[in-house]
Amino acid sequence: MIQELLSLPSVYTRLKESGLPVYLYGTGDGADKILDDLRENGITVSGVFASAGFVRERTFRGFPVESLEEVERREGRIAAVLCFGLEGEEAFSFLRPIAEKHLLVSPSLPVYGEGKPDHEMVARRAREICRVYDWLADDLSKELYLRVLRYCLTGEISYLEHPEESNCPPEGYYAHAAYHLDVGAYDGDTALEYLQGNPSCGKILAFEPNPQTFRKLVRNVDPARVECLHAACGAKDGSASQSGSGRGSRLELGEGEVAVRSLDSVCRYPYIQSSGLPVGSLKIDAEGEDLPVLQGAANLITACRPAMCVSAYHRAEDLVDLPLVMKRLDYRSKLYFRKKPYVPAWDTAFYLIPDKETAL
Repeated sequence: MIQELLSLPSVYTRLKESGLPVYLYGTGDGADKILDDLRENGITVSGVFASAGFVRERTFRGFPVESLEEVERREGRIAAVLCFGLEGEEAFSFLRPIAEKHLLVSPSLPVYGEGKPDHEMVARRAREICRVYDWLADDLSKELYLRVLRYCLTGEISYLEHPEESNCPPEGYYAHAAYHLDVGAYDGDTALEYLQGNPSCGKILAFEPNPQTFRKLVRNVDPARVECLHAACGAKDGSASQSGSGRGSRLELGEGEVAVRSLDSVCRYPYIQSSGLPVGSLKIDAEGEDLPVLQGAANLITACRPAMCVSAYHRAEDLVDLPLVMKRLDYRSKLYFRKKPYVPAWDTAFYLIPDKETAL
């Protein structure tokens, strides 16, 4: 498996060997990041184009923003580098005609932190990647895990097309009547989704640090079913400052206006043997702080063995680090991998599901 992954050409190799002029598809923060990365890896960018409706008399990083039709008339076939995210099955229908005419790549750069999920990372962490792969409990998880790794190395979006059921949580995620913890609840969409899947769950504790989004969360949920907490979660109680919102939000630990709580603290698990809240499931989508959230829930996870869903796309080595910690905290439960239809490989998640006999 590792040799097959390492034999795949990198996105930079594909661009260089194509001999085609390289154009960024899109502008904004993503294009800024990708342009810098391409230049660091010896790729010369010839220009920028945008979709119909986004082409205006403007420039980006010194390039005029053109339409694809204008670029095609001048250049013919090009190498197009996707610089924005597309969600849903329609994303592939939208991109497929471009990929049929041109070389289309989507670089996999982390949302947060340094490094990349590249060939160097795969070689350096080969043994751990094999361990995670062997832990995966069904064929779908194994297929999706390899597809995402192949995409990360090559930038080839066809690896992200997948069976419809790859978006469905594994059996057991909804099977309890205890508390559900939603870390990174945003505007309540994931809490409402969980209630729809498991109407018998006891109550949801929903954590959201952004004040504007928190107000939406409070408006969108039933307080009898969902308790909203205006806080971030981390390895221990404290505070932090926050900048940005959504996928661009960042927390800086230290003195700040945002409360940071550990799940062990909130759910009253100072020790493994504590009689805290009965927690049946846990969802973590913490914008790059997913690992500290797990560390701050170690006693709770050991005591309750909740079903877990942990986002796995924020940092370069989340595909390795997160499942290792999840299995360390509950080695008896089964590990799964799922992904929503998205380009790039965002909204991927590991699930850890206890067997029915020991689940709450």
